[in-house]
Amino acid sequence: MNDAAFYRNALRRIDRFFAIAGVSGTIACGLLYTARDAMAFACGSLLAYLSFTLIKRFVNSLGPDTQTSARGQAFGLVFRYLIIGGSVFGMIRATGMSPWPVFAGLATAVAAVLAEIVYELVTSPSS
Repeated sequence: MNDAAFYRNALRRIDRFFAIAGVSGTIACGLLYTARDAMAFACGSLLAYLSFTLIKRFVNSLGPDTQTSARGQAFGLVFRYLIIGGSVFGMIRATGMSPWPVFAGLATAVAAVLAEIVYELVTSPSS
């Protein structure tokens, strides 16, 4: 398998791991805590996935044959933190949600990447 196919497959698996972590975390939060906490976790997970998608788009824009400007993409990369921070602040302030489930939902990005690392360690042939 060539490098492009390897990375494409890894990104596809990370997207799946995101979905698994987001759905299972939301269900667990709903069962163990309240529906409001489950919704806060789901919102944090969606924000983490949005952030990951924007990072992928930025990295893809760095290639030599892309149509988008790197400057505009870099601005978007920095601006996304303002969007995420404002969204979290707004959710907590307007709805009275606890910030901890939102932060736990944001951590689904870490869980998805760690799951991919474990997958690669387990399935790769030893050299």
